Amino acid sequence: MNAYRKSDHAGARRRAALAKVHIGKTLLGLDDDTYKSVISRVCKGKTSAGDLDETELGTLLDEFKRLGFREGDSYTTKLSDFSDSEPQMRLIRALWSDCHAAGAIRDSSEKALRRFVQRSTKVDSLRWLSAVEANKVIKGLKVMKMRAMHK
Repeated sequence: MNAYRKSDHAGARRRAALAKVHIGKTLLGLDDDTYKSVISRVCKGKTSAGDLDETELGTLLDEFKRLGFREGDSYTTKLSDFSDSEPQMRLIRALWSDCHAAGAIRDSSEKALRRFVQRSTKVDSLRWLSAVEANKVIKGLKVMKMRAMHK
């Protein structure tokens, strides 16, 4: 009976981890091909979360967290809706442009902005930023702008 309970708990932990992986896939906005390529890269060629053991599921969740997934956090908006229509994203882009005009940055391209966001937050895409991470980017851009204006 004890062995049954241990295996039942292990199965429940695995199902919970698998559910978190699928929630992460949705919140990160990953299409099937991208999702499978992330699994393959992280878990030695496997392409289905169902084929992963508990350790591999944990590794995959760690990768999702690196990409911006925050399990248990509440979001003010869905990540897929966090675009230029969101006030924070508009402010980030406006501050980026202001920093370029003030001479704080040389490259005002979208690619340069993504690199700045990645260095600041360890999140690879602007659309994956949580509200807290977006605020961190905004504060950094405001500091850059003020420094450039006071030179």
